[in-house]
Amino acid sequence: MISSQSADEPRLVVRPSIPLVVWWAAAIWVGVTIAEIIAWESALVGESAQRAWALVVVTLLLTVVGAARRFGVAVLLGAGLATGLIAGTLCFSAWRAEVYRIEQMKPGPYDVICIADAKSDRFGTRFRALAMLPGGDQRIEVTVPKGASAPEIGQRVRTFGALVPSKYDERGRFSHRNGVVARLSARTLSEPDWAPGFRGWVGRLRLSAVERVELIAGDGGALVAGVGLGDRRRLADTELEADFRTTGLSHLIAVSGTHLVVVAALLSRLLIAIRTPRLFAMLATVAITGCYVLVTGAQASATRAWLMCVVVALAGLSRRRSDAAAGLALAVAYSLVQWPYVAFDIGFQLSVSAVAGLVLFARFAEAWLASALPAQVARLIGPVALTLVAQTATLPVAVPVFGVLSLVAPVANVACAPLVSVVLTLTVVGLASGAVIPAAGTLLLSVAGAVGAGVADLARTLASVNGAAIPVNARSDVTAALCLLGAAAVWATWPRPERSRARVGLGAAGLLFAVMLFGAPASQGVRVVVLDVGQGDAILIRDGPHAALVDTGPSPGVLREALSRFGIRDVGAVVLTHAHDDHTAGTPALTGVHRVGTLFVPAEIERSAFARQQAQVRTAAVPVTSGHTITVGEVVVTVLWPMAPVDDAAENDSSVVALVEYGASKVLLTGDAEAEVLDELARRGMLTDIDVLKVGHHGSDGAVSEASMRILRPEIAVISVGKGNRFGHPRAETLDMLTAFGSTILRTDRDGDVEFALDEHGVSVSHGFSQGRYATLGGDQRACEEYFDGWQDRRPQARLPHTQRPDDASRPSAHQAARTRGRSRGPGLQLRDPRWRDGQPRFDRCGSQYAAVRERAPPRGGSKHRQDGQRRA
Repeated sequence: MISSQSADEPRLVVRPSIPLVVWWAAAIWVGVTIAEIIAWESALVGESAQRAWALVVVTLLLTVVGAARRFGVAVLLGAGLATGLIAGTLCFSAWRAEVYRIEQMKPGPYDVICIADAKSDRFGTRFRALAMLPGGDQRIEVTVPKGASAPEIGQRVRTFGALVPSKYDERGRFSHRNGVVARLSARTLSEPDWAPGFRGWVGRLRLSAVERVELIAGDGGALVAGVGLGDRRRLADTELEADFRTTGLSHLIAVSGTHLVVVAALLSRLLIAIRTPRLFAMLATVAITGCYVLVTGAQASATRAWLMCVVVALAGLSRRRSDAAAGLALAVAYSLVQWPYVAFDIGFQLSVSAVAGLVLFARFAEAWLASALPAQVARLIGPVALTLVAQTATLPVAVPVFGVLSLVAPVANVACAPLVSVVLTLTVVGLASGAVIPAAGTLLLSVAGAVGAGVADLARTLASVNGAAIPVNARSDVTAALCLLGAAAVWATWPRPERSRARVGLGAAGLLFAVMLFGAPASQGVRVVVLDVGQGDAILIRDGPHAALVDTGPSPGVLREALSRFGIRDVGAVVLTHAHDDHTAGTPALTGVHRVGTLFVPAEIERSAFARQQAQVRTAAVPVTSGHTITVGEVVVTVLWPMAPVDDAAENDSSVVALVEYGASKVLLTGDAEAEVLDELARRGMLTDIDVLKVGHHGSDGAVSEASMRILRPEIAVISVGKGNRFGHPRAETLDMLTAFGSTILRTDRDGDVEFALDEHGVSVSHGFSQGRYATLGGDQRACEEYFDGWQDRRPQARLPHTQRPDDASRPSAHQAARTRGRSRGPGLQLRDPRWRDGQPRFDRCGSQYAAVRERAPPRGGSKHRQDGQRRA
């Protein structure tokens, strides 16, 4: 409640109370999270259950003690924690049991029901489905065969193929948190038919609406489909989606609580207009909004909002005062107990945090803005306050996931949110009226598309502003802790909004905004950084304020996080070595966040492979072949390969191979080019002695050969590879070859970002090694066994591009891997002591950093390496 005596006095806001049920719901969430960690980390399902039940018993004992001493909050916390542990343990234990059961199943036909819109990329089309298995329906992910179309939500198809259970790796962890027990690569699909019962009826209704909305062309039609029906297939991987992300408007194109409020308000106005009895009006509102949630795909955030509507309706029917915080807590608690996987749904987390922030601090922020801003902008104070509170409340979730902070979000939300509400209103009314008067429905949908096109143009304009969003590197736990501490401090002190303090705070916020916009000064010196982006490549070259990026990795979010670690704002050049997703899929991360100068791609006979990436970075694409040079400050990047335009830019041997030179320092970047390409360059006399080799194709078994290594003689070989990848990279054969030629091996999966500092005389390297781990490169047998654990026992694979290989059947499943964890891996790898070929030590330790220094070969007759007294520290 806000009250004020005059225009000059600060408005007083009553601090909202926090119901006890909120602590209970929060404890349930914590209990589910703990149960998932225990279930995943434990070696056996039985052990995980035992540990979880032990925690339940301890928690219940603490609850009893709290009850005996009349500590109400302690009782609710203990009861909630025990509830979450029990629900989570039952859920995740059942997941593991189902994975183990699927391992024993024979391939055969499976009937599946589509439960989510399909997602397509260059590797195929996938959709989430319920598989009707002998033991019950289970959630799986189905890959559609080439040339086939995926079914719509609610349709049933018969698939032929083998179920591959989720494995004990990073991808398996994602499946563990989403309830996906297996993946099915379907060889064939039958003609779809509708599932029986309510699911099929809802699917028919949704498909009819989707077909009507498809008649609206352009960005407006895509927005109408996303906003009104939750169908984002037309928005996926488009410039418009990137613009909405840059401007902080992504929540507007996903069905959420805001959309549900608009639909409920429309329905309420209609029922009031026809003088519907109160009881019937409430029940009708709950029922129809629930159907709307189902038609739009039953997204977690919308389901949470609908449950809050149910709580409010029940409170109204019982003649009790409704409480938004209590309603939110009850909706969260029910969702967590009924489906514990929702605790890890990003949309659900964003929805809950935003609503919680608005319930507690919306009026507080409005009062402070009213005290700081002049009366002429009074109408904007409310929308701006809501936007700022919602954006601040979602920081712990959004920043670690998306890696960016939108600086234009307050302006964008104030300008676009009302228009999106208009789009939603016209869409809902148009679809409803179209069932009775088709012409009227078509007209309303066309108007909705026109308004949506205007929203798209506005978002595009705001996203093109320099500094519209900035990259941020933040851990989720640290960010969440800081935000929670800040929120707790504000709620505990609840400072009165005095005009002088409010204006000082507004000035400080403006100063912080300017610092964030212009950023910190760029670091000095020349650096080549092999970024840790998982199973992919992304290599940063920088000379002070000048920067270039070679490949963009497999994920936009991962690339944003990696670039933010080094404070990169402008990227003068982006080089895409070849058209594989693990080298190009991160390109959307640059849109609106990093200003890109030029895009360089391998020259193609038919230029089409990089059209999407060119549209994403919104700059000209320059085809390159051997002899082309790119300058980054004073660094020269010379393209060695390809020799001529390539037939297929998606082949590994089409990769751009480039030599990075600065002074006497040389670094060879190879993309996914393997030994055949390097041997051809060696035969043409285009290779030279280098300091650092970025090993091609993530250390595959054909990455290097003896012929090329005799010429390159790299002192350091760095491999960009993902931890626990399913391709067996890096291969033992490649590691043996590199070690035999005296190269010290660094890997992003072990060492994180590997940074090389280049100067006129040599190269120094820094990375995440601890002293003990670094010592394993000296040849210690036991340390080597631990350091290279996991790749010795892999079987060879066919030499196909790694993005086209199926899962390695020799790898253990999740259940088998859990049983064998900690078991001996066999004999360790024999490594040579890392020394210069003339006996001089390669590495000198300098504080927490290790320096590898090498001088280029002098004229014939001179000494190639520095003497002991001349080495750099």
